[in-house]
Amino acid sequence: MYGEFAPGMQFPRPEDKARLARYEQARTLFNGDLANSEAARRIVDKLTVSREFTRWQGYHAEGVVWISYNLPRLIVRKFADLQVLDTPILLIEDDTASEQYTERISTDVPDLWWRMHYAKQIHRSFGDVILTTSRGPDNGPIDLRVVDPAKWFPVLNDNDTLDVEAHQIAWTEDFDAGKSSVTMLRVDVCYPDRIERRAFKLSGQRQEYDGTHEIEAQVDLDTYWPGLPEVDEDDLGGLMSCVHIANDQWRPGELFGRPEFYDSAGLIDDISWRLSSWSDANDRVSNAPEIIPEEWLTQTEDGTVIPPSQYERRFVGQRGRTADTDTPKYMEYPLEHETLKEQFEASVQALLYRHEMSPALLGMQFGRERESGEAKSLGMGTTEAATRRDLLQAKPHIDRLLTAAGRLMGLRDIEVGTHWRVGLPRTQAELMQELAQKRRMGLVTRRDMLQQLYPWLGPDALDAKLEELDAEREAEMSMDFQDLQARPE
Repeated sequence: MYGEFAPGMQFPRPEDKARLARYEQARTLFNGDLANSEAARRIVDKLTVSREFTRWQGYHAEGVVWISYNLPRLIVRKFADLQVLDTPILLIEDDTASEQYTERISTDVPDLWWRMHYAKQIHRSFGDVILTTSRGPDNGPIDLRVVDPAKWFPVLNDNDTLDVEAHQIAWTEDFDAGKSSVTMLRVDVCYPDRIERRAFKLSGQRQEYDGTHEIEAQVDLDTYWPGLPEVDEDDLGGLMSCVHIANDQWRPGELFGRPEFYDSAGLIDDISWRLSSWSDANDRVSNAPEIIPEEWLTQTEDGTVIPPSQYERRFVGQRGRTADTDTPKYMEYPLEHETLKEQFEASVQALLYRHEMSPALLGMQFGRERESGEAKSLGMGTTEAATRRDLLQAKPHIDRLLTAAGRLMGLRDIEVGTHWRVGLPRTQAELMQELAQKRRMGLVTRRDMLQQLYPWLGPDALDAKLEELDAEREAEMSMDFQDLQARPE
């Protein structure tokens, strides 16, 4: 169970299939492909019924509106924003090592925190994410990659399913072989201090409808990937260059994480349905269907009646008709905009509350009265708690990965920690009040205050700003002193 891939096994392994199916459902929600999710049953029914009445010359479901409102991706991006946009601080005790590490990681992975931002989106949406670090040949550049969890096949201890003995990253590649193609399985197996690369030939035909292959034989890497080393070994102090970050737990005693929206697909479908129905209602009012007398209908030579379009306008004089001819009448629909709006907003609010996301953080304003700044801050408390709770699980794994990256650089004794600053938005007045209070308590210097007020300034620019302020202050003090001397006694 959960062993390493070998000839005679299946790919994917049977025990991974349920997990991979969860990922695919999470992927449809993350990509906004909501009509293909298992929960989007209403639009399927609507299209099915509509096709029965409007199927003609290859056109289907005329006038049917379906809008996929991709709130899931917006929510996970906002949680990632709160953790990463105020970039985490790297904590390394040795100043020399800290300077070397910071310079190297900034050069080799300049978009490090963007990658972390994307990883946080995937980990929350899919339930799992894999991060890997590696080094190019001859002490080449350090790399850090975000791996799709659908390519991750952990090797677990038979006696403890929470103990990961190795991480397998596996994917398939096709090669031309004359008139046919050969499907190969590539596997990178990550152990402590070591990565092994393997390749296997898969059976030509899939065993089941879900794409399962049988692994036939192991092949030599040089046959298809000449020059690719089979083993990479580095002294990482017992660390692996691959880490797994889970979103909570799928169930007690299981390693895998829980997709954030696993139990919310029905709500998400309802939101898209409400918005689509609102749009559809407006279409029906602005392009109302007609009640058409029989003489206005068009028939083919064999007597087939061509269904009229709700978007086609008819007029007196068409086909020789006169004012005495009965004309089509438009159907009338009562449209309660406020009711439709309330239904849509109620569904959106239910989803946001379920996932602990403050509407204010998404720029949403429900109700007629605008919330005060204090009310918004209180409402963000739940989102802040969810963000910090997530970090309790993710931070140790990210620290291990960054430490492994440092040891790949040759800094063998380095230990990298991170300090994450949950970036809940604050007004300038709130920031100034907080800094002034800390200044009175002697907790920050003038330089610290400038750094928070002008985070885009570099060290040299900050020094120049301090010198400018000092010079201005001295000039003011000199003028005050001269005024004091000039006063009559």
